[in-house]
Amino acid sequence: SRIFPDLSERACSSDKLSRARVAAKRAGAVLILKGADTVIASPDGRAAINDNAPPWLATAGSGDVLALLHERMGTGVRFKGFDISPQAITLARAKRAPNLEFEAFEPSRPSSEVFDLVLSLDVFEHVPDYLSFLDQLRARGRHFIFHVPLDLHALSVLRKSDYIMAMRKEYGHLHYFTLETALATLVDTGYTVLD
Repeated sequence: SRIFPDLSERACSSDKLSRARVAAKRAGAVLILKGADTVIASPDGRAAINDNAPPWLATAGSGDVLALLHERMGTGVRFKGFDISPQAITLARAKRAPNLEFEAFEPSRPSSEVFDLVLSLDVFEHVPDYLSFLDQLRARGRHFIFHVPLDLHALSVLRKSDYIMAMRKEYGHLHYFTLETALATLVDTGYTVLD
């Protein structure tokens, strides 16, 4: 709905599957419309619906990824979730379990904890000084997986819309990236990009 506001649930009376198919065709790409019933649609009209995921997976920024990993991998693996948002930590703490905990992340606070794997999913576009954040984060893990929304794209420029400002207002994005600028940012802050 961010890229195609006319296909949002509010603006369009079509069902989720139909909206996803239209959006995939317009974008010329496979589209994933997340939620309790996730729709995966292809530009050629093929689509699949995953409706057997737990409903809490539809809530972004609330520890869902770690909770699912914890569920799948068992209590023998220790998971610790951090977030820069106090609201996200409050939501995530409801999912605490043995070897699954959450706390606020303050990159400048000294810590001797080093993790085997750090997942940074939709984080550094929200941090005012993202270069320092990434530099400080590097000391906290051996391996990293980053997910960065690629908000800067041809449609946002060609449509001459309020897309970028809407992303800032609705989601708190302070910085915007293309694939190339996101990867260059990681390299510039000392990370080795594998894929």
